[in-house]
Amino acid sequence: MAFPLSEVLNTQNDPLIDAIYKAFDESAPLIVNSQFNVVQGTSVDRVRRATLPQQQFRALNGSVPASNSTTKKFNTPIAHAGALFQTDDFLQKADPSRIVDELEQQVRAMTMNINRVAFKGDKGVDNEFDGLQVLTGVDGGTNPERTGQTIDNGGVGLSLSKLDEAIIKCKGTGKRIYMGEDLYIKMQRASRDANVGGRVNYVPDSFGTMVLTYDGIPLEIAGEDIDGTQILDYSETASTTSVYVVAHDNGVIFDMVGGLDQKVVQDDFSTKTTMAWDLAMSIRDLRSVQRLSNIIDANVIA
Repeated sequence: MAFPLSEVLNTQNDPLIDAIYKAFDESAPLIVNSQFNVVQGTSVDRVRRATLPQQQFRALNGSVPASNSTTKKFNTPIAHAGALFQTDDFLQKADPSRIVDELEQQVRAMTMNINRVAFKGDKGVDNEFDGLQVLTGVDGGTNPERTGQTIDNGGVGLSLSKLDEAIIKCKGTGKRIYMGEDLYIKMQRASRDANVGGRVNYVPDSFGTMVLTYDGIPLEIAGEDIDGTQILDYSETASTTSVYVVAHDNGVIFDMVGGLDQKVVQDDFSTKTTMAWDLAMSIRDLRSVQRLSNIIDANVIA
C-alpha cells in the first residue's frame, strides 16, 4: 500500500527526518505530491497493463472466444542516495552553531539532488534511478519501464493547445503541471494577456493560499539543482525545455527499502554523520504522465 511522503517520514519520529521533510516540502513538489511504497530487495518488479481483453457480442445460443488482457513486466533497480558530513571534534565545542548550519545544508543538498534525479535521472549514469525524462521515452522493446508518452511542442514557445493535448492524454486524477521557473513566470504573464484568455488564473487552495493554475490544474515549479540552476531550464536539445503533466493518484510512485536512515559514527578526532535513502521511481499507469517537450524560450502562445 502506498502513502504520501508526509506519512512515510513522520513515522520515524526523528527531528532530522522532520527537517528533511520540510526541505522536500519547500523545494520538491513532485516528490511531496507522489506516493511512496516500502519494499524489500535490490530491485522492484512491476506489472503495467498493456491492453484490455477483447470483447464482442454473441449470437443467440452462440459463444464468444476467450480473451485476456496483456501486461508488461519491468524491473526497477533500487538506487542509493547518500550524504556524508565529517566534523572535527574541536568544532563541536568551539562553534556548535556552525555544525548545525552545515547539517542543514547537507539536508538541503540531498533533497535537491533527489528531486533533480526524479526529473532528469538516468540509471546508466552516476548510479541514479530513471527520472521522468527517461521514463516517458520510447520503449523500443528493450526498456519496458518506458511509456513513450511524449508530445512535441514544435520548437516554439509553450503552446497552450499542445498543453491541452497533454492534459487530455494524461489519464487519472490528482493532476499537477510541472515546469521550470522561467516558464512559470511566462505563465504568470499569460494570466494578464487577453489573447491567451482566462484559463491561467490564481485560485485559493484548501488552506487559502493563492495557487497559479491552468484550467484549474495547479502549476508547480520543478525546483533547483544544487548549483542553483533550474532543473527544467532551457538546457535540453536545441536549448529547449519540457513540461510534465502528472496524475499523481495513479502515476509516479517511489519504492523505498526501509526509511530514510541517519547514523552518527565517532572517529579518532571527528564525528561522521551519514544520511542514506534507498529508493527507485516508476510510472504505474502507462498514460498517467505526459511530457511536453521541445519548448523554446519564448512567450506562451494560445
